[in-house]
Amino acid sequence: MVVVGAGISGLATAYYLRTLATDPNLQVTVFEEAPRPGGKVQTVQCDGFVVEAGPDSFFNQKPDAIQLCHAIGLGDQVISSNDDHYETRVWFRGRLWPLPRGFRMGIPTRIRPFLTTPLLSPFAKARMALDLVLPASSSDSDESVGAFLSRRLGREVVERMAGPILSAIYAGDPYQMSARMILPQLVELERRYRSLMRGLQVARRHRRDGNSSAPASVFSTLRPGMAILPERLAQRLGPDLRLSSRVESLAPQNGRWQIIANGQAWTADAVVLAVPAHVAAKLVATWSREVATELGRFPVSSSVVVALAFQDEDIPELLRRRPVGVVVALTERAQLLALTWSSAKFDDRAPTGWHLLRAFIGGPFQEELARRDPTDLLNCTLAELRRMLGLYARPRRVWIYSWPGAHPQMNVGHLDRIGRIERLLSSHPGIFLTGSAFRGIGLADCVRYARATAQLVLSYFGYKVDAR
Repeated sequence: MVVVGAGISGLATAYYLRTLATDPNLQVTVFEEAPRPGGKVQTVQCDGFVVEAGPDSFFNQKPDAIQLCHAIGLGDQVISSNDDHYETRVWFRGRLWPLPRGFRMGIPTRIRPFLTTPLLSPFAKARMALDLVLPASSSDSDESVGAFLSRRLGREVVERMAGPILSAIYAGDPYQMSARMILPQLVELERRYRSLMRGLQVARRHRRDGNSSAPASVFSTLRPGMAILPERLAQRLGPDLRLSSRVESLAPQNGRWQIIANGQAWTADAVVLAVPAHVAAKLVATWSREVATELGRFPVSSSVVVALAFQDEDIPELLRRRPVGVVVALTERAQLLALTWSSAKFDDRAPTGWHLLRAFIGGPFQEELARRDPTDLLNCTLAELRRMLGLYARPRRVWIYSWPGAHPQMNVGHLDRIGRIERLLSSHPGIFLTGSAFRGIGLADCVRYARATAQLVLSYFGYKVDAR
């Protein structure tokens, strides 16, 4: 059994293949082209700073990744976000506006803050109320997040609230993102209750009655940094994880699969491709041009992370007392996608007397930014901090990480494409796909889909799967 790719998806798939199988002799080998595991999950620890080059947290309402942390002995390293001392604001019409409470990951979980927020016009608030009487969609076809939320709640909610949050998270265009992939909870609420607001009220009532539990904070992270998760998973694999091992070809051979990695041939009964779609396309091209063509159509976007360290005296007093994160309304012209005040959002991200900020720039409308040189990227970021926060000081430390083409875009029709690929692969038994390009972009989604993929593989082998 071979897994190609040692990002979170590949490592988690290998972990679940071993732990869910009732056969202790199942052999799982993981090949990774890079010299280190983890993919985009990278942490730099330097002089008391904990800087995340990629994702910095887990979304608590999707518990799969945190459950994995507990399962591999990292439960005592999980820390929650400081939601009572940190708020997100929206840059709109030249100023920062508080994002209404109860707005999580683009999903409104409370209604009253929406009705009182100054971020929406009176017309927009009245338009939101129409959700209570508008009929549910009679179509089964996919639609964009922007179209879905505009249809239910009005365009201002998309442009000033949901769109900025989702654009920052996914580095994508809400008017292209698939509602079924990005907001399946809300799609289901419309189906069941017709009204989103009515459905949200029912969900809140269930939480109050104790039928479901809501996490106390929005996000969690790992105290030493996110990279400890792939490192711990890699340690469990031991010599079965082969780093700096590029898989050069993959081909069927007498009912099995032959893998050439670093010039050496391997044979496996099944192969999981836990790699970006364009990499998978190259590996399957020699034996299925149709699958390769479909994989080559997956869109991606680029971004840059610019981390900045400031000392107390560099920061205006008001910002020191109430640090903020920033997202940008879709109607605004800005090179900044989002800003996270990392040292306020989580404990132990910076030494005492210091502040650590992470700026995100790029996205589908500014792809060229990921190709700029570091000096331009820094100047671009500092200009936005001056404009939005009134922060004029030069940072004492800077870390810059470019991610060209690193963000899969789950646009309208994504599920249809996945379905076509799965039907085509059904004539090539023993090949499985997992990873952020296919079913879920966040870490929790990757972990959940990795577990599901492991169960599919074990069922293919005929093993009895341990459902724990």
